[in-house]
Amino acid sequence: MDDPNAKVLSFHDVVLRASDVRLLNGSNWLNDQVIAFYFEYLGRVKYQQLAGPSGPVLLVPGSIAYLLSNCGGPEVAASLLEPLQASKKSVIIFAVNDNPEVGTAEGGSHWSTLVYERHSGTFRHYDSSYGCSNRASASKLYKAIHAAVSPGQHSRLVQVDGMPQQRNSFDCGVYVMAVADAGCCWMAAATDQEHVDWQAREAELGTTITPEAVTQLRRCTLGIIQELQAQKRAAT
Repeated sequence: MDDPNAKVLSFHDVVLRASDVRLLNGSNWLNDQVIAFYFEYLGRVKYQQLAGPSGPVLLVPGSIAYLLSNCGGPEVAASLLEPLQASKKSVIIFAVNDNPEVGTAEGGSHWSTLVYERHSGTFRHYDSSYGCSNRASASKLYKAIHAAVSPGQHSRLVQVDGMPQQRNSFDCGVYVMAVADAGCCWMAAATDQEHVDWQAREAELGTTITPEAVTQLRRCTLGIIQELQAQKRAAT
C-alpha cells in the first residue's frame, strides 16, 4: 500500500502528500492543503500578474485565515497582514473554515469564501451550503481583519444570496476554489480593476459554478498536480 505521507509535490509554499491528492478522487471533503495548493497555483501560474506579490489580488488560504480569526484581536491580525500588503490590495480572497477547536489541526466540516472588495467597501461571503452556514466563522474573520485591510474606511459584511448551492456534503472546498477562480477571472477581464461591479458579476455564478463544473474542477486540479509532477521530474 502506498505511503499516505509520501510527498507528491512541493509547489512554492505548499507541500502535497499522497493523502492530500487522493482527496481529489471521488466523493471526498477537501482539506486545507489542497485548497492552499489551488490558491498558490492561481497566484503563481494562472493569474501570475494579477495575484502575484505585486498584483491587486491577494489569496489567503484557510490556515492563514483561521490564524487571523483566532490570533487574539485586530492588532495582531494587522501585524500578520502587514507583510502581505493587504491594505494596498483591491481584492482579498479568504478560504474560511468552521473549525471550532483552535487546538485541533484539520478540524471543521465546512468551507466557504470571504472576499474583500475595496471599491464597494464590502466583505462578500460566498457559502455553498446555507444548511451548514459558515456565517458565524465569516463574521468572526471579518471582525478580526476589517480594520487592518480597510484602515479608516467604513466596511460591511454581505451575505451573497445568489451563491450556487452544493448538492452533496463534500464539495464545499471545491466551491471555494471555483469562487476564487471566478473572482480572479473577473478582475483579469476588467479594463478598470479598481472598479469591478462584483454584485453584477455575481449574477453569472449560477451559470458558471454548476455541479458539473465543480466535478470538472476536481479533475482539472488533479491534472494540474500531475502535470507539475511531470515537469519537476523532467527538470531533474
